[in-house]
Amino acid sequence: MIHFIIRLTIASCVVFSISARPAQSAITPQLIQRCKSATVYISDSDRLASGSGVCIDTRGYFATNAHVVDAIDGKILVTVNPGESSYKQYEATVVARSAKDDLAILFVENAAQLTALELPDDVGVTEGQEVIALGFPFGSGLATDGSDELSVSVNVARVSALHSESGGVQQIEFDSQLNPGNSGGPVVNLDGQIIGIAQSILIFVSEKETKNLGVNFAVATRRLQALMTRPEIVVSRVQTPYLDTPLEIDFKFKQPAQPALFTGNFVN
Repeated sequence: MIHFIIRLTIASCVVFSISARPAQSAITPQLIQRCKSATVYISDSDRLASGSGVCIDTRGYFATNAHVVDAIDGKILVTVNPGESSYKQYEATVVARSAKDDLAILFVENAAQLTALELPDDVGVTEGQEVIALGFPFGSGLATDGSDELSVSVNVARVSALHSESGGVQQIEFDSQLNPGNSGGPVVNLDGQIIGIAQSILIFVSEKETKNLGVNFAVATRRLQALMTRPEIVVSRVQTPYLDTPLEIDFKFKQPAQPALFTGNFVN
């Protein structure tokens, strides 16, 4: 018998919580609508590889998992408000990526009327806290009657544990059942602030069955903030050498302005 973590290359959360809900929930239709509007579908042109993402800046910046974009061969497409009359699809470029953190930032040019969720430096996440996870379970597989009209899945869960390193939360564990398609989708608090990016699940595998254990993980917001504020490296001059000539490269280090203004690419 084996227990292991599986990444969600295509995902969202179906929640079965054993905790009692408060009589007066702070989850309002307005909160849900705002979170749904910021959640986007990320795919290739044929939807053979897909995942979820979230708008973090109305100028056209989106966060997702690195493993979501790595699975896409060719153009990366970001679909905003799928299934709605305001549906739009854009081609995106990867402007920042960290394999170690399993995070990527995408940029879309000329995007209009985007809804972004707040990405604070410290959201003060606690065990037992109620959160909302959004995304697209099974990609386009759950589209109504096989059409192209996708719907954002909205699921309520509770934080089970906080996994820390070097004095800060790095990974958030919560009690719902993620499915392929929700990787890269936002996990938010009841103020609509992003606390993490959905990443992986714990499953049980034996010779007879494979079972989702309902233990799920999100990359903490602090890791996304660190990726966004990391000094970028700009290659300002490259001289192509002959075989016996050393390659000369001048590096210039630049700290981007806040909020995130991604002006160059780097890869971890």
